[in-house]
Amino acid sequence: MKGVDVLGKAIGTCSTSVGDVAVCQVENPYLGASDVPWERAYAAVIKQPNDAYLGHPVAMVVTVYDHRGVVAPPSEDLPSWVRAQRLTVHNVYRDEHFKTLNRLMERPAVQFGKFLFEYGCFKEHSADRTAQGDAWARSVGGRVPEREEVADRDALLRESRTALGKLQADPWWHAISNNEHES
Repeated sequence: MKGVDVLGKAIGTCSTSVGDVAVCQVENPYLGASDVPWERAYAAVIKQPNDAYLGHPVAMVVTVYDHRGVVAPPSEDLPSWVRAQRLTVHNVYRDEHFKTLNRLMERPAVQFGKFLFEYGCFKEHSADRTAQGDAWARSVGGRVPEREEVADRDALLRESRTALGKLQADPWWHAISNNEHES
């Protein structure tokens, strides 16, 4: 595999219940994403995991519709929330291990999402959300429209798992993480 063309630009660090996480802007790893110039992607890379974290250093991916700097606006055949040209969360997917084992601690995926919101990476969430995506959206901040169930949840999960896998398979994150995980 030639690898994912990744920007790998760390925009900051957030402290989470599983360790320090680098917040990186990356090239969108979703299939067909090169046809969507107004979508940005962000990855959570665990820089310094605590002893309890057993997952991959690239722990989460979030995609956001961001029309800033795009010459051609989205076409009319896209949903209105895409055409609205607001910073809108599109996809959220986390590694199964990117969670806290202590229920009293805030979930690392929420801590990562709050960082993205506070940094100005998004202002609202798409209406198409799973129940888990809805809970995440309500926890991290931003405008949360009424939820519409995702049409094909299984297909979305497969695509999201593949996208995160692409980011995990490419060695771009080695310079960021101190985790000795072998992919």
